Amino acid sequence: MKMILVSIIAGVATMLSACNQSVSASSQDISYDLTQNQCPTGKHSFSNNGDLCAALQDNSLNHNCALDLRQQRFETDCPGATFSPH
Repeated sequence: MKMILVSIIAGVATMLSACNQSVSASSQDISYDLTQNQCPTGKHSFSNNGDLCAALQDNSLNHNCALDLRQQRFETDCPGATFSPH
């Protein structure tokens, strides 16, 4: 009986631990604030990687700043996509 109770408690603890991990991962802040040659993009935050990848290519949003740094971030965080600033 004690073994069953210990197994149940361990199972519940494992499930709760998994829930906490998924909650913290989904609330992760995806953002950047880049400056190159004293020209800042400003801080931009996103809820998903797709929005991040789109914003990194948006020259207007980024005040036409930090193109090289934006491309480096894009290549790191947007694998398989082509950097096409506009």
